[in-house]
Amino acid sequence: MILTERRSGHETTPAVETARLAAREGRVTLQALAGPRSQSPDWERAGVVDTDAYVALLDRLLRDPALAGEWPAPRFDPNAPGPRRAVVVRLAIGEDEREMQALDGPPYERLAALARALFEFCRSVPLRPAP
Repeated sequence: MILTERRSGHETTPAVETARLAAREGRVTLQALAGPRSQSPDWERAGVVDTDAYVALLDRLLRDPALAGEWPAPRFDPNAPGPRRAVVVRLAIGEDEREMQALDGPPYERLAALARALFEFCRSVPLRPAP
């Protein structure tokens, strides 16, 4: 699961991207959307992903240095000036789950780069309709 949010100021509507990629019982499904409101997204995709494409993505993801080591917990400062941004990547394989969050600085840049690659996969991978 991937979530990014960017807001240029306190009074502006955030730009949100969210995606869920799940594999269960040999079937891989994708649900993704982006835009200021989930009710009317700028783009939206849903369907079944080829297993080989999913495995290749997982291989690349698990080799990414952003996932190595401990991930610092973000500290939110409500008084900090904008723009505000946040990124969350949650990876669950079997019973193992890891969630990484970042709000700013080098941790944000590393995790945001990983999220951009994942969203690019979500935008470009060929999909079959879900049964």
